[in-house]
Amino acid sequence: QCATAGGWLVSRMNRTQAALWHLGVGKVEALADPFATKLTDALCLLAVTGRDSFAVMEKLTPLDLAAPDRDAPYLIQGPVLQIPAQIVVLRKSDPVTILMAFARGYGQAMAEALLDGGKELGLRPGGERRVNGEQ
Repeated sequence: QCATAGGWLVSRMNRTQAALWHLGVGKVEALADPFATKLTDALCLLAVTGRDSFAVMEKLTPLDLAAPDRDAPYLIQGPVLQIPAQIVVLRKSDPVTILMAFARGYGQAMAEALLDGGKELGLRPGGERRVNGEQ
């Protein structure tokens, strides 16, 4: 289960855990709750967006990210290139948007693998500035 509000994405991972991702603009103060663990420096977050996003991801994971019986946003936990990941399908229609979080040590290799896997489909690197319409 996932929900979005006020620039936040909350994903229920299991009976006792949830992931909170701040996708909004600006810096966020750490949560004061003693039961929250800040993982900002431990994770790499990558996104694939555009009409061919599911096709790109089919090359990298055996997971059925486009499951017709699910309404976005939703979380799937599983491997991307055999690396454990949290995968959120944020939007299923144009532009399809898929977010992935995994241990930051895999960031460079995962970015390169995504770009290589999506090359024939026209995948290009972006970033926050590009997504926000800046050059």
